[in-house]
Formats: sequence, structure tokens, C-alpha cells
Amino acid sequence: MIDLPNVRWIVNYIADDDLTDLQNRHGIHLQPSEVEGFGHTIGEGMSCGAVVVTTDAPPMNELVTPERGLLAAWRESEPMRLGTAYRVDPADLARRVIEALGLDDTAHDRLGAAARAWYENNDRFFRRRLPEVLNDF
Repeated sequence: MIDLPNVRWIVNYIADDDLTDLQNRHGIHLQPSEVEGFGHTIGEGMSCGAVVVTTDAPPMNELVTPERGLLAAWRESEPMRLGTAYRVDPADLARRVIEALGLDDTAHDRLGAAARAWYENNDRFFRRRLPEVLNDF
């Protein structure tokens, strides 16, 4: 683990309970993904009611919208298997981090609550729909 004054970089495995604790203790989650399948880590951040900062490209911006998080522009892309990899613009990512840190409590809570509500609705839909789909087989 590397500790800097304002950054804790963990490179080793974290037990599930410890990871859950870390995720829920932090109100901002940085997820500048290049590409996503389903977006599990983005969904985890949203489930915590955190302000998620991610790349403004599909499918990341389909999960995190301006109503429920912050989006950083991408500066370049390239084909990746059947999809596209988007590389976040470091300068815009820095602007979004500064924006996230500058949110007042009301704005932070509004984004976090909208993210959590999206997560809960998505979870309910999945739990209802999965058995219906499996029964069709």
C-alpha cells in the first residue's frame, strides 16, 4: 500500500467486508473506465449513494447521467474487441474531481440519492425479470 497525504493506493487483495466498508465510507468514487461490460464497479459506487465520476462515453454514461453523477470527457478512442475503448481526458477528469469536491451538501446528497435510487430500481427489475427470462428456456 502506498500512502500519500491525500491518496491511499491499495494494491493488494481486500476482503469483501473491508471493501464494502471502504466503499461506503467515501462519498466520491472515481471510475474513469475505458470500457465496461455491465458496469459492476460503477453500480457498486451508485449503490453506496456516492457521487460517481466516470467517462462520458457508452456504456458508462448510460449508467451515470448528469442527474446522478459526474461525467468526464474522453479524448481518444480505439476499437476493443466488439466494442470501443474510451480514454478519459485527464484535464477534464481533474475538473470533475474538483467539481465533486466543491459540491455543497445539498448537491452531493441529491446526486448520491439519485444514484442510489437508480441502483435500487435496477436491482428490483433484475430480480423480477431474471426468473421470467429463465422460465422461458
